[in-house]
Amino acid sequence: MISTLLVWIYIFLLTTLTGHFVFRILGRLLRKDVSAEPSTTEMSITGLTFLGIFLSFFSLFLKIGLAANLLIVVFCLIYFLSARKSIISDFKSRVIGFKQFPSIVKILIFIYLILVLIAAQSIPNVSDTGLYHIQNIKWISNFKVIPGLGNLHGRFAYNNHSFLLEALFNFSFLKPDFFHLLNSYLLVILSVTLITLVHKKLSHDIWRGFLYAGLLLLLQIFFLKSASSPTPDIFLLAGIWFIFIIYLERITGERNNKLYWIPVLFMAFFMVTVKLSAFPIALIAVLFLAEYDNSWWRKLFLILIVVALVFVPYFIRNYILSGYLIYPYPSLNIFNPDWKIPVQYVSEMKSVISAHAQSGDWQQRPFSKWFPFWYSHLSTGFKIISCYIVISPAVMAVIIFLSEKMRKRFTSDLKIVSICFLAVVFWFISAPNFRFIYAFLFFYLLLTSMIFTIFILKKFLSLGYLRSYIDKVKNLLPKAIFVLLLLFSVWFILKLDYKGFEDSMVFPARFKDVPYNRVDLNNFIVNIPEDGTYCWNLPLPSSIIQKHIGITDIEMRGPDLKYGFRVIMK
Repeated sequence: MISTLLVWIYIFLLTTLTGHFVFRILGRLLRKDVSAEPSTTEMSITGLTFLGIFLSFFSLFLKIGLAANLLIVVFCLIYFLSARKSIISDFKSRVIGFKQFPSIVKILIFIYLILVLIAAQSIPNVSDTGLYHIQNIKWISNFKVIPGLGNLHGRFAYNNHSFLLEALFNFSFLKPDFFHLLNSYLLVILSVTLITLVHKKLSHDIWRGFLYAGLLLLLQIFFLKSASSPTPDIFLLAGIWFIFIIYLERITGERNNKLYWIPVLFMAFFMVTVKLSAFPIALIAVLFLAEYDNSWWRKLFLILIVVALVFVPYFIRNYILSGYLIYPYPSLNIFNPDWKIPVQYVSEMKSVISAHAQSGDWQQRPFSKWFPFWYSHLSTGFKIISCYIVISPAVMAVIIFLSEKMRKRFTSDLKIVSICFLAVVFWFISAPNFRFIYAFLFFYLLLTSMIFTIFILKKFLSLGYLRSYIDKVKNLLPKAIFVLLLLFSVWFILKLDYKGFEDSMVFPARFKDVPYNRVDLNNFIVNIPEDGTYCWNLPLPSSIIQKHIGITDIEMRGPDLKYGFRVIMK
């Protein structure tokens, strides 16, 4: 636990100072648009995004280890010394602002901090973490981008850019069984943001307060158990929720602060490099084109600059890892380096992703066969959610058509709802595993439910004898919500598994130890787990012998691992 707090503080300092630098530069460029200072969490998530973009270039030339940390620390130290008066002043103002929160808000923040801290100590339990997450991060920490790494293991070619940041903060150069604490840090800052928003909104916008309280509960229910894993799902969720929150509260909120558009654009496009399934979040750029009061060509030029800075290193890394600009999409079959993953393997990998999400196995089926199987194997809750997703657009269209007031009041919310619905459609067509769509789905469910409820209540409020009862309930709800959040968080603390917790007082739990065999594979030796599936923290190079994922007929391209791998052509 002690090391977890120290790593969190380290991440906080580097990301917040970087974010402070970004906002300071933007403030000078867009002086006329500055109307409010970003919160500490907004600076941190912005700094994290820009550090990720920097590392995507850095990883093309060097491993992300000690040198990367030193370079960023030196930059942050120089910036702090040059702008210390402004930074210290901002910090003092934020401390004063925190002190002004009522005791119940401070207690809730403290409880959530403890809750995530305890969860972060557990052994990572996400299956994909053992399958490829840890191994991918180890390659990034030990080598610059490896040509043909996807030939060793198909999923090593997944170019998840959150792993670049995981490699930066894992301190593998100090601790072989490295840290995996970035996601728990993100859960902390996202929880703090939601708690403070619940407090601010319940006093004058109770429905938006309900929205953020609901998100906080869902965050706890679905993601707390994964806090100790370096899964991209949590990184993606935090990024997308921050984008939506900043859009609703800053860009189109009461103060209409357009300073935030540029960080949001960078954040949105960076999320696509974390997971391709996040592609619909890039539609936020359409809102930028429609809403930002500048010439259309200047806005388009700015978007192209952001796209270039984010995607050029992403495409280069894809090309080096797999031989394709986007993996696993064999239709973009442009280049033919000797390390290129054969097209048939890429096609198979692409089909595996959708087939496994549809039917739970590797076999491709037509819609008429996989859909009944998929729906029948959903839990009751997700069956209800699926029906709601189908029906809700029609209901929403009726409400918008019937009520001009609702249409005007929820203009910004409806835009977010539209993006989320398009994301759900994209998800259903590509890989309908609910785990892949939580970030968009939860926002969609809560926003649409909020709009439906308000519409119904307004109809009832036209009946005068109900108004007094509803007003009484609304006055009691803010306190009730905070009591509920407190009880819920305490209940989660009590139900956490504390087995072996005493061994994690200094360091988080180690990764799972798995037995393995050293196999002589052509001109190199590879470590194969005995279960044939999960490598976890095995020494490099490790892979699996498994149909659809592991490719075994390969060789090293040179005398050392840094030269990469290629398929032996017969």
